[in-house]
Amino acid sequence: MSLLKSITTFGGWTLISRITGFFRDVVLANYLGAGLVSDAFFVAFKLPNLFRSLFAEGAFTAAFVPIFSQKLVDDGKAGAVKFAARAISVLVVFVGLFVLLMELVMPAVVMLLAPGFASDAGKIELAVFLSRITFPFLLLVSVVSFQSGILNSLGKFAAPAAAPVILNLTMVASVFVLMPFIATPAYRITLGVPAAGVLEVLWLHYFLKRQDVFIRPQRRVFALAASDEIKTLFKRIAPTQDKAIEYGALMSVPAAVFMIVLAEPMVNILFQHGKFGAFQTQMTAQAVIVYAIGIPVYVMVKAMTPNFFARCDTKTPVKYSAVVLAANLLFALALMQPFGHVGIAAATTLAAFVSFYQYARGLSRYGYWRFSPELVRRIAKIVACSLLTGLFLFAETKGLNLLSGNWLELSTAVKLLLLAVICSAAGMLFLVLVKLCGIADVFAVAKAVLKRRKP
Repeated sequence: MSLLKSITTFGGWTLISRITGFFRDVVLANYLGAGLVSDAFFVAFKLPNLFRSLFAEGAFTAAFVPIFSQKLVDDGKAGAVKFAARAISVLVVFVGLFVLLMELVMPAVVMLLAPGFASDAGKIELAVFLSRITFPFLLLVSVVSFQSGILNSLGKFAAPAAAPVILNLTMVASVFVLMPFIATPAYRITLGVPAAGVLEVLWLHYFLKRQDVFIRPQRRVFALAASDEIKTLFKRIAPTQDKAIEYGALMSVPAAVFMIVLAEPMVNILFQHGKFGAFQTQMTAQAVIVYAIGIPVYVMVKAMTPNFFARCDTKTPVKYSAVVLAANLLFALALMQPFGHVGIAAATTLAAFVSFYQYARGLSRYGYWRFSPELVRRIAKIVACSLLTGLFLFAETKGLNLLSGNWLELSTAVKLLLLAVICSAAGMLFLVLVKLCGIADVFAVAKAVLKRRKP
């Protein structure tokens, strides 16, 4: 599968995931609002995702893919599947033990992550209760990631890319399906998280079965953990890398600028309903802006990571993931008190920059790859084009205010239409600018993608 076709496959499902994610967030904002209950829920929801970067989509699972792919070549499908069964069995036992430990010490964990909750009566207790429900999702999503790695190695990309959509839709469905049985919306939504994990496992199990892949649990897990191949799993190109970085910047830098300029309009249109008022919109927009700053860095890290795995260097990314996890936690603890929710968002963004520094420095130090002057110039051009487009977009929003007083006070349908118009105009300007600057002929790229999709 070509790079462009891979981008369109994952990009298409990622777009669907983001759309359903926005729909999920709209429903959550409408039923939870912003306050004690929503704070407790989002801590509970964030907790398993905090460790997800290490156990699931992070280094451990990514290390599995090159080894499994090599097993396919050396030992055939049967040998590779046998290795996968051993790896998943070890993962389930050790992550299961970790989940059990976290369940026991959850009050201390919540106090560490959200010390400000202690000032509100009942908030700590609620967050602990909800976190104990959501945290087993870590185990389920870790299995899902290994299932996805197997399917990706077999050339099947759509089903794993569609799995996140299940989480979004299940959480939305839980709000309404469980309504006759559970009165509190936060409890209903929380139960939807582990339920989504079970559905994702079943979803990918179905597609593995279609590939005649059956993962049978292995016994003697602790003995398996000591085997050479499992030790390798847990220990453990330049022009293509340049293109991956450039494509990533081409998509993520303008997206980040759009989110920064349109943070308040987007939150207003998507979430300002029910219990979610104007004040909550302003507070959320501040966090969106801070998160958006880290998007390009996060995308470029994702583009650099496979460079290690392609060389069967699985140990280095594991170390980097552990450092980023610790950095994220430390930044959050340091910034949460003075800056509140914006400090938590800033911690995530700063951790992304730490990750970027590690990967860029590591690739250069090991002689794998480094940023060439030409690539730096092209990224600088992308940033310049994005900033010019952002200024144009900002001017558009001010123009709408001059015409209507405050366009965000119009009806939702009118706001959606106006948002689509100004985004389309700004998007066309960006395409023209990148073509004039010689960065990329986006129209030629789109034509190539459409051509490849034809039978």
